[in-house]
Amino acid sequence: MRHGFPDSLHVVRPHPLRDVAPRCGRGDARRVATWEAAAVRILATSDWHGMIPMRPSGKWDVVVHCGDMKPNRTRGTRVIEEPFQRQWIRQNAGKIARYCDGRPLVYVPGNHDYWDPAESLSKVGVVCHTLIGTSVEIDGVRFLGFPWVPSFTGEWNREEDEQDIYNRLDEIDIGANDVLISHGPPRGHVDVNAWGEMCGSLALEEKLRSLRRHRLSFVLCGHIHECAGNASMLNGIGIYNVATTMKLVEFVQKSPH
Repeated sequence: MRHGFPDSLHVVRPHPLRDVAPRCGRGDARRVATWEAAAVRILATSDWHGMIPMRPSGKWDVVVHCGDMKPNRTRGTRVIEEPFQRQWIRQNAGKIARYCDGRPLVYVPGNHDYWDPAESLSKVGVVCHTLIGTSVEIDGVRFLGFPWVPSFTGEWNREEDEQDIYNRLDEIDIGANDVLISHGPPRGHVDVNAWGEMCGSLALEEKLRSLRRHRLSFVLCGHIHECAGNASMLNGIGIYNVATTMKLVEFVQKSPH
């Protein structure tokens, strides 16, 4: 174990068409497959805060990082954080490359992130897709990135009022994606901090709950460390908090028939 990261991974195997009652809490919201299909294996992680974990054993196709990858030197002073994190990325690009093990990295910045690692990582062979309200398709799976979180103290990056988050969500077709990578969770789902407060976004919860005829199977998030490893279910969508941990998710492709 290192920095709270597990030595082994539990595999979640979803089916995009039919749900079974989830087992929530420190476990996994489970789904059952009714036909054989190719699966895309997603290694999801979040909230390293500069502590790069050891690469786990196993096989996967895509690495997803839900934000707060890098350490901080201040309480969010941008003119200091940007060069500090740029230098950290340059010094640790090789370690991140070994973690990814030749697989593409889908990265969504967290509120503690001030520098995009994509350019530095590309120099060591990592194909990094940084998603900020945008999507990318890899092996037939469409990923959407949403980095904004409700404001706590206003010190950190991309912290916004709920109304601003509502407005951003209105500009994005979440339901047209298979996996939502959100730095923070929706309100009431894997979002309780050490003081018992729900810290997730109400706007995101309402958006997910209101989706109809959508293709979304997962929300992968972090941000709230106290709920690391916990899972929930909302509107048929599995929600996984992977802060300071790792989870291997199998996304089962939809049947072509």
